[in-house]
Amino acid sequence: PIALDPHAPETSLYFGSQFLHKSTDNGKNWIIISPDLTSNNPEKQKQLESGGLTYDVTGAENHTCLLAIAPSALDQNVIWTGSDDGKLHVTMDGGANWVDLSKKLKGLPEGSWIPQIRASDYDKGTAWVVANDYRRNNWSAYLFKIEEFGKKVTRVVDDSDIFGPILSVWQDPVEPNLLFVGGEYGLYVSLDGGASYTKWTDAVPTAQVMDLAFQAREKDLVLGTFGRGAWVIDDIEPLRVLAAGNGLSTPTFFEPPTAYQWERRQSPGVRFAGMSTFRGENRRFGARMTAYLPEVAEDNKKKLRVDYQNEGGDTIYTQYISVKEAGLQNWRWAMWEKGTEYPEFKVRKEEKEQSDRRGAPVLPGTYTVTMNWDGRTASQQLKVEYDYRMATWVTDEDLAARREAFKAIEGIEADLDLAVQSLAQANENIERLQALLQREPYASDSALVDTVKATAKALEAARHHVFGKKETKGYFEQPEVWSSQWGSSLWQLLSSSRAWGSNEQALFDQLSKRTDEATQTVMTFLTEDYNGLLEYLEEHPVDIMVPTHIEEEIRK
Repeated sequence: PIALDPHAPETSLYFGSQFLHKSTDNGKNWIIISPDLTSNNPEKQKQLESGGLTYDVTGAENHTCLLAIAPSALDQNVIWTGSDDGKLHVTMDGGANWVDLSKKLKGLPEGSWIPQIRASDYDKGTAWVVANDYRRNNWSAYLFKIEEFGKKVTRVVDDSDIFGPILSVWQDPVEPNLLFVGGEYGLYVSLDGGASYTKWTDAVPTAQVMDLAFQAREKDLVLGTFGRGAWVIDDIEPLRVLAAGNGLSTPTFFEPPTAYQWERRQSPGVRFAGMSTFRGENRRFGARMTAYLPEVAEDNKKKLRVDYQNEGGDTIYTQYISVKEAGLQNWRWAMWEKGTEYPEFKVRKEEKEQSDRRGAPVLPGTYTVTMNWDGRTASQQLKVEYDYRMATWVTDEDLAARREAFKAIEGIEADLDLAVQSLAQANENIERLQALLQREPYASDSALVDTVKATAKALEAARHHVFGKKETKGYFEQPEVWSSQWGSSLWQLLSSSRAWGSNEQALFDQLSKRTDEATQTVMTFLTEDYNGLLEYLEEHPVDIMVPTHIEEEIRK
């Protein structure tokens, strides 16, 4: 094992054999600072007696060796060690003297492995000691808490707490009651300092959790598993609050971490990987939010409402989060404002508790986030920062220009959307008329039949101009229609983080012109063809045809 000296990590480190070695010059020179810290049992040192098999010369077959080294971050003179034959030692004077604590590990079979020790961040005389004995078919769970340099030793995990051998442990350096334990069959968490444990089942596989590490800035816990890769649990701050026992009897909104508008680029190498190459899952884009709801009905249909306000106090986006059960609620905000609706050829129904559509990306700054659950509200400040890796490439002026460009695109989109909604409403009315014309006496009214047929044909021509053919099979492109041009142009216009140049501006002007043409095509149908149908129906009433508000506006 190797361990850095937490008091001089740039130059000093420790290395374990049967002795503890120390270097203060990055490994160029070493000194031995301990006696043999193992049992030094000759019966366990016969690796060269193979019974005729070729010797394994990797060193992995050696016994009576150190497995764990844990220097204290509170006192440079305190170092803990554990071996593969059950020996636990501690020095309080930098290696001059060592205390053997092995016999104080009550209930642990002699000769067990001690693969990991965590020196406490709270008290220099405290350490967490992982032990296991599964190599001799003993599948019991062993985790010990050493206090006062061994005067008090407590077995904090046994078979009644966790099934299977223990492999790793980590205590939160901010909240002492928060403890994570890695076992043979997954990850376990304790919110009461090790008095009780709960298996972590959310997105973490049932696999051997061999090691645990912590990223302090992001408050992320990292799991190293055997055979299932590395896993990251984002932002353990809510667990700290729960472990502190602050009595979350009301809806609680936790302080969100700083959100970064990071830029994404395709990695080099295989372009279309398919299933041929492995790529780990990256953290999803967006600001991370967490709340705690103490009570949620079993048949709950309510949603959690979240409002986002800029520094001027204006609500720029509203989001609704589905809630299935009480407890922690997690969601993300993609850091965009409320946008306009995309033109779709169907009558849009107003839905309650529906999140706003995506709009322009927000600018870096501080935003107020307010959650509302059943009339009870809680707010937090959210800091949004742009990708610092792009600082030499993208300026604040570029970001402001990109936002204004997005607003300009929304402006030309909104007019067409209104026209297309009217077109969709007209289509529904015409379809009802066509169904009515299948019955007498309307089926015999040739003038009505011809008028409806001509109007339906004109509507389809207007719809085709915007959206293209309805049903296609296989690979099919319609570059001449508005929707195709809109999609390809939008990708180019919004893919850059910098202010538009002459090429982007020319493309936008072309897209704006094409959108105006599509809008005029639809409006021409509505004001001429469809309005003509409405006038005909006023003179020849049909009982199911009632002009809507939109149609009345068209008539005006």
